[in-house]
Formats: sequence, structure tokens, C-alpha cells
Amino acid sequence: MLGRSARIAIAAMSALAETSMTAAQIARRRRISPAYLAKVLTALARRGLLRGARGPGGGYLLSRPPAQISLSEIVGVFEPVQRAPHCPLGRETPCAGTKPCPLHEPFRKVWAARAAFLSETTLAGFAAKPGAARRGRPGSGRRACSRTRRPRQGT
Repeated sequence: MLGRSARIAIAAMSALAETSMTAAQIARRRRISPAYLAKVLTALARRGLLRGARGPGGGYLLSRPPAQISLSEIVGVFEPVQRAPHCPLGRETPCAGTKPCPLHEPFRKVWAARAAFLSETTLAGFAAKPGAARRGRPGSGRRACSRTRRPRQGT
């Protein structure tokens, strides 16, 4: 339901909701191609959603607090949020008016729900809780599973 660029943008911005970091750190933590990530970060910076600092100690940080940045703003940099991009049956004319296709109304509801979810959800929900212990190796981007393995009982 979201394109590759929008998914990568959400992944990158959610990492930045926790702390500022370099593009290389984001790429490693989120397992994203560094070259593709660079293009996504540039687009997000042009829209004013994040700021970058060059040189030693540089990196990226959100331009506003996570609670003030909606997923709709992030996704909107890369694809339409408010409307379905085309008729689900492939009609060339707009799918509406007096003769909408049979899928028009169900798809309209799905896209309306998608738009509402993206507008109502902010990056605040992605930020790590203060004082919460992080699991996994530092800088690995991996978090250990919270469950412990139990030895198998006889086979």
C-alpha cells in the first residue's frame, strides 16, 4: 500500500525520532541501501522534515518534535495520500461520476481509511521511551527477542 521510497522514509524518520544520526547509521540500523537512503533523505530535507549537518559530528535530525510530524507528511513527499492514484480496473477516465466501476466505492473507503491513518499517526509513537533499555549489539540495528528459548523436551 506504500511505495518503496515512502516505506524507507518512514523507517529513516522513525530512527531519527529516537536520536540524531548519520545516513550510514540509519542505513545500518534499518538495513537500507545507503545510496537509495541518500536520495530519500535529500527529498525529506528539501521538504523541511529534517535537517542535515555536514562534516565531523554531522548527521541528520528531525526539524520538529516527533509528535508534530505525521506519516502523511512523510508519505506525501513521495506519493499521493488523499486520493486513489487510478481506477482499480484500469479505466482511462476518472473512476467516479455517474458510472463508477464496481470497485470504486470499496477502494474509496480503503483510501479514505489510509489517509486518515497516515494523518493521525505521528512519529511520536516510534520514539524509544526514555530510559528504556535497548537490546542487541550497539549500532547493529538488531534488537534481541524478548522471549527466551526453552530447551526442547525429549524427542
